This record gives sequence, C-alpha cells and structure tokens, in this order.
Amino acid sequence: MTQKQQARQLVRRWLKQQKVAVVGLSHIHHRAYVIARPAPMCLVVAVPWMDMEPQLRALGIDSGVNVVRRFDDALRAGDWCATAYVQTATCGESVAVK
Repeated sequence: MTQKQQARQLVRRWLKQQKVAVVGLSHIHHRAYVIARPAPMCLVVAVPWMDMEPQLRALGIDSGVNVVRRFDDALRAGDWCATAYVQTATCGESVAVK
C-alpha cells in the first residue's frame, strides 16, 4: 500500500469518527507540514512543492500553503499531517489529520 493510499484510509477513518458523510475525497497529500495554529478553528499547513498537483506546478505556483478549518485537535505547529479535500452533500473543504 502506498503512502497516499494510507493517507486516504487515515482521512476516511477520521471523518467516520467525526460523523461526516463523505460524498467525495480528492487532493490527498500524505505529507503536509503544520506551520501555525493562529486561532481555535484555524490551522495553516504547507504542502511540499513536489507533492502538489501537476497543474499547479505547471503554472509555477510554488506556495502550497493552505488554511484548514476542520482538523485533528492533536495537531500543533511543527507536526506532519495528511490533508485532503472532502466533499459532502452541502459543502467542500480541506481537512488535516495527524
């Protein structure tokens, strides 16, 4: 099993524990770095350039920094985590899991 597949399973398991009804899961990054946790419901993560989607690399976008509002409470600045974009029946958002 690849690291990306393991990250997908980890995210799905965490979402199930959170009782989130997932419609779709995409943009999975098995390694993202927590830069900061500036507010109670706000986490800033960075995805390494080499792990970004090819279309973003082709555009020359070198910043993989993302703000995540739904995340594992155990995450702190300096931790590594997995991130994914989750689609539910009513919205889509990024999540981060330790």
